[in-house]
Parts: sequence; structure tokens; C-alpha cells
Amino acid sequence: MPALKCPEMFHIVKLNMGFVGLSGALVDISPLQYLNELSLPGNQITGHLPSLSSFTALTSLTLYHNKFDGTLPDNLGDAISLVELDLDHNLLTGIIPESIAKLTNLKVLDLAHNQFSGIIPEGLGELTKLTKLDLSFNNFEGDLPSISKLTKLKKLNLDANENLNIVLSDETCDRTKVCMPMQEESASTPLINTASRVLLMAWCCVVMLVLG
Repeated sequence: MPALKCPEMFHIVKLNMGFVGLSGALVDISPLQYLNELSLPGNQITGHLPSLSSFTALTSLTLYHNKFDGTLPDNLGDAISLVELDLDHNLLTGIIPESIAKLTNLKVLDLAHNQFSGIIPEGLGELTKLTKLDLSFNNFEGDLPSISKLTKLKKLNLDANENLNIVLSDETCDRTKVCMPMQEESASTPLINTASRVLLMAWCCVVMLVLG
């Protein structure tokens, strides 16, 4: 596809073309430095994600349900105004770059259903405005960094990361309405999922009836 060349297009602030059947590689959008919102979900767009170094005004990047591949750009943190980053259901690989710690305005981070791997960076736990964090169905590994500072978090999904060690406090479980089973025992942070609690209560009732 040809690069964008029309000068009058350079002042576009919102570009919303979701679910319209777009396919092929994304055109060069670097001239759109005033872009505030880029929304292209539900298409068949392929290729790598665009560099975000010139998009300091971008607040929303929603590219879910496409066929983007490759890795997250190392300069992801340069998009310092980002509030929403939704890349759910693509073919993305690699790690979450350390520069994500610079996205201090981020409220929604959805990287689910990709092929990301490696260690989740500690800086993720410093994004205190996050209300939704979905890293499910990837290949993350190692220990989940502390998210105790994410007091505004309401939605949390870490499912289907087989090699990710997850320990959540009771407070985080209650606030996000999710309780992941621990992969290792921890005396300092007890964690029992809801189903286990129900089964335990039912077992205790049976025992009481038998003994009674």
C-alpha cells in the first residue's frame, strides 16, 4: 500500500475503521502525529505494529482481532498519553518491553490471546491507573510482579499462562473478583479459589452430619 502523502490528512485526530474488512499491511501512519485515537479492530490487517515514537498525543490504540505479528515496539513507552491499549487476538510474540513503565496514564491493557512470552516487567506494577489488565492465553513465565499498588484494578485475567507463578493477595482477589489458584504454597499470602472454598464448606457439612 502507498504511504500517506496528502497534507490535509496530517491533522486527523481520530481514525476509526473497525470491522470494515481491511486486509493487508498497515500503511505508513507516521505523518499522523496529531492522532489521538486509532481504532482498527475486527479486520484482517497483517504485518508489524507501527512505531509509536511520534504519537505522543495518542490516547487510544485498539487493534484487537486482527493478524498483526512481530513484537511490541521497544519505543512503546514513548506514547506517553496512552489510556487504552487493546491488542487482543493477534499473532504477536516476544516480551513486554521495559518502556511500558512510562505509560503512567494507562487504564486498559489487553494483550490476551497472543503468543507473548518471557518475564512480565516489574514496571507493570507501577501503572497505578490501570482498571483492566488482561494477559491471558499467552506464554508468560516466572513470577508475576507485585500489583499491590494497582488499587484501581477492577478486571484481572491471567488465565492460560502455564509457566507463570501467580500469587495474589486476598484484597486483590476481592477487588478484581478473581482468585487464581497458587502454583506453590505460600504461608505469607494464603490463596484459595472460590470453587475450593465451596467444596471445603460442603465437605465440612458432610462430616458434621456423619458425626452428628
